[in-house]
Amino acid sequence: MNAKSLSLVLTGLIAGIAITLAAGYLGAPRLMFVTTESPLGHDQTVEAIQTAASASGWKIPTVHRLNLGLKKLGHEVAPVSVVELCQPEYAARVLADDTGRSVSSMMPCRVSVYDTGDGRVMISRMNSGLLGSMFEQPVSGIMRQATADTEAIIASVFNTSEPIDGEAPCEPPGNLC
Repeated sequence: MNAKSLSLVLTGLIAGIAITLAAGYLGAPRLMFVTTESPLGHDQTVEAIQTAASASGWKIPTVHRLNLGLKKLGHEVAPVSVVELCQPEYAARVLADDTGRSVSSMMPCRVSVYDTGDGRVMISRMNSGLLGSMFEQPVSGIMRQATADTEAIIASVFNTSEPIDGEAPCEPPGNLC
């Protein structure tokens, strides 16, 4: 192979790596979160999530009303509520050893309900199915099950588990308790 051919191959290789890295960097945020539009109002959506989660055996440690907390500090923002969800059996299995405890910063699961500027109510959650695929067993399996359960809760309330904007999660989206 002559020097000119080698130069072209190396240039192509470097360009390919740069394009792949740029695409990954720009696409990662869309993969990490899944958003679905709710057909209900804000408070009704929060209530429906809580009801469906309880009916499925999940616990609701708290609901954070972020806009109300910020209002006390002098900031006005549109309504944003974060519903914490916990499935105690999953949590106990994850926290049973040191490997699982490393994901404790994602616990409990969180589902966000927020109002948009154009009047829609959105439900957002982390794509923990995708994130869970990076872990070994038993964490990856528990995260997949928690993801499926979270999506079933949302689907049972809103009769859909389809993300908006054509976003397709790599694994079933959701959060780990």
